[in-house]
Amino acid sequence: MVTPRCKLHFIDHPRYGKVYPIITHDFRKNYFTLPVISYLGLGAVNTVVLYGTFISQVFTPMAQSFLCNPLFILPSLYANYVLFDKYYVYFFGGRSHIQNMFLKTSGKSVIVETRDGASTEIKNNIFYHPKQIKTGYEDRIDIGYGANKYLFIKGNPLIKDMELLEAVLLNKQVDVNNIAYDYDVSNEFTWKFREIVEIKKQRRPVVKYHWPTAKSLLRLQNIGKFNRASQSGSIKDRTTVVKDYVLYAFNEEVYSEDTTAPLPGEFGEIKPGDPLYVEPVTPALIERQNKRNQAIE
Repeated sequence: MVTPRCKLHFIDHPRYGKVYPIITHDFRKNYFTLPVISYLGLGAVNTVVLYGTFISQVFTPMAQSFLCNPLFILPSLYANYVLFDKYYVYFFGGRSHIQNMFLKTSGKSVIVETRDGASTEIKNNIFYHPKQIKTGYEDRIDIGYGANKYLFIKGNPLIKDMELLEAVLLNKQVDVNNIAYDYDVSNEFTWKFREIVEIKKQRRPVVKYHWPTAKSLLRLQNIGKFNRASQSGSIKDRTTVVKDYVLYAFNEEVYSEDTTAPLPGEFGEIKPGDPLYVEPVTPALIERQNKRNQAIE
């Protein structure tokens, strides 16, 4: 069993509940698609050139003298070999490329999410033959599990807990209930100023890929100018305080109520003959109204 050096902070997974991220990648931009397409395109060009060199002429004499020359064929074949040696692993597709790996609360199994969108729960004790391949062209980790199933880790991770990743790949259980860190450290804060400064200096390098568009290049140029100006101290704050500034304005009503006019019945009862008098509805009033309507007809 492996005991982490610090308390593990679990997050909420929409499907599996509480999990701890061991390694996560961001593959939304698919930065490996272009190299694979370049390898296939260059391989097709080399195939046609070799066919025209050794089997049958497919180019014009002028193009044949340029393309079928060893000065063109050998560098092109070497570039094709380098692309194949570095990116052939992507031909396995997204089913084997690990995008995220989460540790479950039991510490005995992990959730593996691959680039094709599938997720699998794998126990720690069924991983076998983990191998790190690190050359001048390649840097990845190959993993086997189950009955002849293959996974690999490659790319620039956003999160990578190498200690727990090594423990999982070596079939070890992780102690998630680490009682040594099961208390509130806020009441026992004993860090010194120098230690805080050293912790602040530990910054994680972030690699960002920008499309070579005019908008991106102009934004990067402006960022560089601003950083250089900030370091040289040539940026000055020219903001001033606006005096007598009112957050809102009070507008008076256009129409006002005339409180001097008397209301109906304000100074006594309204008697018959008054313009505001309304005769109450009685059977006699209804009979008179009916006779009036018959006479009109």
